[in-house]
Amino acid sequence: MFQALNVSCQLSSQTISNHLIQFYSSEYVSASVTPVQVLQSQTQAFVSQFISSITHDFLLSISTIRKTTQSNSLLAGQFTNYYLYTPSNNYIESYSQSYGNCNCVFSATCSQESRIYDSKGSKVLFIVPGMYIACYTIEALLQSNLQCFFNETCINQIQSYFTRYLSMNLTALDISLLVQFRMNSTIEELVDELMVEEWNSSTI
Repeated sequence: MFQALNVSCQLSSQTISNHLIQFYSSEYVSASVTPVQVLQSQTQAFVSQFISSITHDFLLSISTIRKTTQSNSLLAGQFTNYYLYTPSNNYIESYSQSYGNCNCVFSATCSQESRIYDSKGSKVLFIVPGMYIACYTIEALLQSNLQCFFNETCINQIQSYFTRYLSMNLTALDISLLVQFRMNSTIEELVDELMVEEWNSSTI
């Protein structure tokens, strides 16, 4: 899921960069001297239109990915929507996954909280706050939030289950840096804002 989050960040950054190139190539032409107040007002309108245009294009890209994946019932690489089995050597059958009372055949947004199990896969050791698994990685990502990663205790709890397999050096996110988002804002809420915490119009 973190790979999907990284891809979303890169897509947002690339979308903004592409639009900035177009924005910087535009020219402002006036037949007469424009009063300062009018110029400031028009500039703010241009910036607002610029941000709105970027947001539309970015969300269109995300929507296209979601709809293409869902409408074609693509098999998720981690078998989170279907899993395959071989009742005989002659053919392979698929069986749809369910999350709670929701089945991936009927809805691609089925999900449940992410769990860490024991080595036998029979006992839940820890439910990761704010993290979800779903039929598709992108749906799990959009429904999840990063609240656990603002909490040192939660991070240490997760790390304790993986110390035998890998070493991670993680630092809790700084809640004081949040401006418009909250600790429990979903990734979808971040995506809806192009993953931009705050726009600085003076540098656009």
